[in-house]
Amino acid sequence: VHPLEFISYLVALTTDPDSDRKAEAESLLTQIDSKYPRFILTQSILGLTRSFAYQRVLATSDPIRGASKAYDGYRAHCSHLYSLLRDNRQERRSFLGSFVRSFQKETDLGRMLYLADNLASFSFGLLDEPLFVVQQLGSTAATLATETLAEYRKVLGSISGRNVGDLDNVDELSAALPEFDTKVLMRSVVAGQSCLLLLAVKAHLKLSYALSERWCAIQLSRAVFYACAWYVCCSKCRNYSAAEKAKVYDKPIARKVEQPFEAIETEALVRELGDGQTALDRERVFQCYFKLKQSIYLLQAISDDEDDGNEAVGDEERKESGKSRRRSASSASSCVVKKRCRLSTASAKKKKKMDADDEVRNDAE
Repeated sequence: VHPLEFISYLVALTTDPDSDRKAEAESLLTQIDSKYPRFILTQSILGLTRSFAYQRVLATSDPIRGASKAYDGYRAHCSHLYSLLRDNRQERRSFLGSFVRSFQKETDLGRMLYLADNLASFSFGLLDEPLFVVQQLGSTAATLATETLAEYRKVLGSISGRNVGDLDNVDELSAALPEFDTKVLMRSVVAGQSCLLLLAVKAHLKLSYALSERWCAIQLSRAVFYACAWYVCCSKCRNYSAAEKAKVYDKPIARKVEQPFEAIETEALVRELGDGQTALDRERVFQCYFKLKQSIYLLQAISDDEDDGNEAVGDEERKESGKSRRRSASSASSCVVKKRCRLSTASAKKKKKMDADDEVRNDAE
């Protein structure tokens, strides 16, 4: 049997609550990784999916969470998988990037919550790790939110026969729309929830690893669901570039705040849809639409703030550059003046000597 055929199943078994089965699966994965480099990476995302399916078989309650309390904090169920990939920078980034992008194609809210738990609870040891994840989360959430909002408006507009983009609350939207089957919007509801989960994971990581010097929490609903965003003028996240040399961000880092990842709104939706319900009522769908709309405003506000910050940094750099050029010009001018003074002094001495020689010749004659 080729190792590629059962790697994903071993990843699933590493989440087993039985310590013996878990340890054996982890040992086999470690051996495969040492003998066949990159095999684990090629099956990593499939392994995450199968681990959720395995947990669903074992679970006694819904929703299924992807992290649990450990002696040293909260531990991701798939933490061993990440530990095998984290030491190689290229493999680590490939895995984390694919992990985040998988939310764009996800259609199962329960699996989405499980994956978000794992991503929020991985143990990062280098500064590059959470910074890279935060960057990927931000760009993916922005793309997903824009696409999903456009899909919402297209469907709602076709039902109402008007542009719904200028409607600001649930009551106005309800009044503008006739009765319709909300199943047509369930794909947008799930995609919107995926976007909110990405923002929540991003906020959780920024708080856990103290990646910003000050923070701002944005409440997206009265259902106690928060999509938080931290931003500062000199933020580590803003200055981060994945293209930088490895040594720049290969600095040790540890969690500053130990707390579980919370996604109360997603949990509520999973329970609602887990009771055999295939669609939500009108008001619930409209609430999901406006939460997503608010998240767009949040992303735009952060983007504008970062642009202002970058302009301020650019202005400061230009000022410093101007000062440097003025200092250089002043220094050069000073050198020219000094040189002219030396030449002038030398010329005066030469002229004085020539006059003295003329006097001596005149006396001799």
